[in-house]
Amino acid sequence: MSKRIQLAIRQAAAAVAWSLSAATAAIAAPVHFDVQATALALGPGYGSTAGRLGMQVSLTDASLHHLADLATGQSFSFEVGSLKLKDEGGASSNATIDANETDGLEVSASFVFSNPVSDSYFVTATGTATTGGINDAGVDLSIAWNPLLLDFGIGGQFRLTMNTLNFTLNDQTLQQYATLTLVSEPVSPPNNAVPEPGSLALTGLALAGLAFARRRQQ
Repeated sequence: MSKRIQLAIRQAAAAVAWSLSAATAAIAAPVHFDVQATALALGPGYGSTAGRLGMQVSLTDASLHHLADLATGQSFSFEVGSLKLKDEGGASSNATIDANETDGLEVSASFVFSNPVSDSYFVTATGTATTGGINDAGVDLSIAWNPLLLDFGIGGQFRLTMNTLNFTLNDQTLQQYATLTLVSEPVSPPNNAVPEPGSLALTGLALAGLAFARRRQQ
């Protein structure tokens, strides 16, 4: 095998190693999350009129961006707002949940993403009320959220979850949080490294050199 072919093989091997290293670094880079806006909405069973369960919603600055860079398995939590159970009367009154106040207690949350997806998504929750006195020792209203699993890129996936709220008192305020968890990174990030044409040419030259050397040895 000539020295020229040996040199070409070494250069090609170095180029391939660099390309693989760059691609691996790109794939392993953290995924950037940007949630641009959030909102909470109550179902028809909530309200201040008869037959509806009193509830107040307070949003954390809905236009505030929530930013995070996550690797696989990492999570990021942020506050969406708060909900306050405020049925008839006050905290010291003998407030109760009646049978006609147990329907339509769903809650929904909306999230506007700009990265790693670009769209609006909704998470829903089921509200379960227990009839009877609100200021007793048990849970009077439970709001349990359904997790949302979203795909992005090629093989990328993240989970959006929210904490369950359990109200045990009237006039009680509970904070509502959302959590983003990166399940898997995309195989091909938007800015993934692509081998230069020169590197590909060197690889082809190296393979040709190997084939030529084998023929000479035979």
